[in-house]
Amino acid sequence: MIVAGLQDGVWPNLRARGSLLGANRLDGDGPGAGDGTADARAEVLHDELRTFLKALSTARSAVLLTAVESDDEQPSPFVAGIEPTPAPDGGWHSLRSLVASLRRRAVRAAADGDERDLSQAAAALRRLAAAGVPGAATGEWAGLAPISTTERLDAVEAVHASPSSLQSLEDCEVAWVIDRVAGSTGGQAAGFGTIVHEAVEQHDATDPLELEQAIGARFGELAHESSWEAARQRGDIAPMTATIADYFQRLRGLGWTVETADREARFSVELEGGATLNGSIDWLEHAPGGTVRVVDLKTGKRKPDEHAELGNLQLRAYQLAIALGGIAGVPPQAATEARLFLPRLERREKAIDAEPFEGVRERFEAHLAEAVAAMGGADFRAVPAEHCFERFAHGQCAIHVLPEVTE
Repeated sequence: MIVAGLQDGVWPNLRARGSLLGANRLDGDGPGAGDGTADARAEVLHDELRTFLKALSTARSAVLLTAVESDDEQPSPFVAGIEPTPAPDGGWHSLRSLVASLRRRAVRAAADGDERDLSQAAAALRRLAAAGVPGAATGEWAGLAPISTTERLDAVEAVHASPSSLQSLEDCEVAWVIDRVAGSTGGQAAGFGTIVHEAVEQHDATDPLELEQAIGARFGELAHESSWEAARQRGDIAPMTATIADYFQRLRGLGWTVETADREARFSVELEGGATLNGSIDWLEHAPGGTVRVVDLKTGKRKPDEHAELGNLQLRAYQLAIALGGIAGVPPQAATEARLFLPRLERREKAIDAEPFEGVRERFEAHLAEAVAAMGGADFRAVPAEHCFERFAHGQCAIHVLPEVTE
């Protein structure tokens, strides 16, 4: 039995059921009878749970539950506490995965000198190739051609590092270089973030209605896979813009200011060896006493990954740019703070402040020098992890880090 699409808001769907004319609201006696929203939702939840259990009870040998966890989607409460089960080693579920498994088996057998296992794997691949199965014929195998060049990237062009690329390089160098060389198509979540950023940059951020209208005017540009997904994300706009407006109103009440020129503050600073650090800060906040705070707006529902010792690498790069004189109107010696602002973060406090920069500046500069050297290199290390297979993760590297391909 396969139960697919176990997403929060989809199954269970707690929207109250009723007839077209709402006759179900006439039950009971007295004014307002039948309006018990909590009772109605509880009844619907019980119905959804009974349906779920009914589906499970029809299974004869095994049950497969599927759900997606991302910035915009969460699994159903029905699967809470159930750990995902990885596929068994060597298992395959399609002709493509069978081909990959046989190719890996053949390579390992050749390396181990196991002629019998190599002969069996090769014979199976020949049969699949004769049947036209993609990837079975050796002519379709990647990596058999000689390496075209071993020249470092920075031998052709100086490295242009961006603050946002530092964490992706830390996560997986292969993911970073593929995005750098081949580019990425972006995703629906990234498109939504771009629209929100432009609304905050170009409109009155203290006015929630104006922000909501600005985002709504461009919402149709996003490519949603289903109408319910679009409706769900559209429903997030009003609470998010209210949170953003409340943040700026509180900021103003505390005496902090954000000038027009301080929004999308762009910079380009030169590093050792001819490399440059380029980027733009979402906005700068100025305290009455002269302190400058860099703020990075994130529209996801989760706190982004960060370096164990240095914290958020993107924020550290912004602070270094100021210290190197990269922001016009901000003196290099200005005291700086750094903050992540996540209006959709699923907790009450939406702002996350970084530790003081002075305590990590020297280590961050060393880390940045190592990152720049890696970006300009000729060899890049793959780190197979969840980000390789997560549909909404940054990067397009999945096929390049699958064990069947790289081992």
